[in-house]
Amino acid sequence: MIRILHTADVQIDATLPELGKQAHRRRGDLLHTFEHLVALAIRENVHLFLVSGNLFATPRPEEAAVQRVSSALRRLTARGILPVLLPGDCDGMMSPDSVYLRETFRNLLVLDGRDPASPVTTRIAGRTVHLYGFCQRGEQPLPGENLRLDEDGCHIALMCFSSTLHMEPTFLERIASWEMDYFACAPTPQWQAIELGDRLFGCAPGSPEGYAFSHSGPRYVALAHVEGENLRLERREVNRRRVEIQTLELDAYATVQELEQAILEGARNDLLRRTVLTGTPRFAFNPERLQQVCAGAFYYFELRDMSRVLAGEVAQRMLQEGSSSGEFMRAAKKMTDELSPEEGRLVEEAVRAVLATQDLVEVDDETE
Repeated sequence: MIRILHTADVQIDATLPELGKQAHRRRGDLLHTFEHLVALAIRENVHLFLVSGNLFATPRPEEAAVQRVSSALRRLTARGILPVLLPGDCDGMMSPDSVYLRETFRNLLVLDGRDPASPVTTRIAGRTVHLYGFCQRGEQPLPGENLRLDEDGCHIALMCFSSTLHMEPTFLERIASWEMDYFACAPTPQWQAIELGDRLFGCAPGSPEGYAFSHSGPRYVALAHVEGENLRLERREVNRRRVEIQTLELDAYATVQELEQAILEGARNDLLRRTVLTGTPRFAFNPERLQQVCAGAFYYFELRDMSRVLAGEVAQRMLQEGSSSGEFMRAAKKMTDELSPEEGRLVEEAVRAVLATQDLVEVDDETE
């Protein structure tokens, strides 16, 4: 039996610009989780530590990050665990100064992903293991059928496909024709088992920590036990913090206080939450002030107001006014009726700014 720990799309040293001041701390989370995976591999006494695509977020990561990764990988090799790395589209080996060409990675097994028909053969736990690597670049076609060598042993494929390929209806049939004993696939936003009918072939585990808001919820690593055609697959939650998208329909809330309570529900200091406001607002509010009020309850908080402000109650009342604000609202509505949806959204942003001042007026009235 071959025991495997399989991860993918770790994205160490990602810039994470959308996180602003928290980006540096979040990059530390990505490294911490990778080191946790190494400790888990040692604890589970696996034979292979597979990374199928984008261990790093760039071909030229910071030296400090490289040294921490290198140190963790040396811990594996010291325990007799073989790390097998398949660079992806972010950290590929095409660049002449790729991180994988540094001395640090000289003695590690790094698959270049260009020729899956020429696997690397090695001995693991007294068994012959054939390791195939393929990283799809652009519109590069998939390998043909009968990829598996006609040789005894355990046949394991590390595959990094385009993000849309997993959704194609013939995808599973095509990779099943390669007759591998285990597929270590990437990338997918969430965990995805690779199975066809009653046969389980492997998985795409998703990023172990989650570096984007599309990686919401728990994050996993795969622990696989391969014995011929028999594959047992276990997923373990490994993320240090959780990413979450919360969508709130403003029609459901009568006051800004009710909205604040809804946003803060389930708040934790290890949670990265993006709250998206939709629907039609029944009250005026200042998104910037709401952001400030709620941010302290989370590790990271981001508010996105996508509501239909011109259809909301406050805007509708102002449309009937003879004031300058009413004239502005009528002009804004006329423009959105005539402009493209993209241009109309810019007009709605201006309307949000006006309604934010209405919220401030209401707050001042309440405090007098």
